[in-house]
Amino acid sequence: MKKYLSILCMLLLSIPTLVSCSNDDDLNFASDEEMSLMEVQGKLGKEEACKLVFPDKAIIKNPFDSKWSSFYVEEGQNAVFAATSMVKKPRDIEHLSLSAAFKNLDISTLKAGDKLIPSSGSLSKWISSNSNDNMRLKDNSGAIYVRRIDGSSITLYLDHLKFDCAGGYYLTQGEYLIYGDLKLSIEKK
Repeated sequence: MKKYLSILCMLLLSIPTLVSCSNDDDLNFASDEEMSLMEVQGKLGKEEACKLVFPDKAIIKNPFDSKWSSFYVEEGQNAVFAATSMVKKPRDIEHLSLSAAFKNLDISTLKAGDKLIPSSGSLSKWISSNSNDNMRLKDNSGAIYVRRIDGSSITLYLDHLKFDCAGGYYLTQGEYLIYGDLKLSIEKK
């Protein structure tokens, strides 16, 4: 009987710890069914928060910090967007950077629904000297659409962008997926 009482006491004492661990709204895990639905839409998808899916199916909402994210437009009609995370929790994704470059893009003609074709894209842990912590956008892995645009900001819908990681110092091996809406301030150079 003592054995059962001690087990019961241990369980009761560990419940607050289990509950506090499960209260993290920014991290959940996708089921196999949800993963199968995370495919390229090929169109402007429904409005939803940007999400980062790790190789182990863990999902983080809004991984990029708006203070450190911009859509840079150059005079020669080239543009780059860069979004950086300064978030440590629920996983250490601080200094994770997402970027895409576009050639011959005239931002003055962009409107909601337009599809943007990146000439290159990357997802990387920019504080790392390990080259495997830098991933390139997979060919035909997704698209980028304009959700909204005004003179000072642009909201992009990232249509299931995929990146393969060989396994670096910070980033584990496997496929990383980013989808949903990302709002960026427009910076003209």
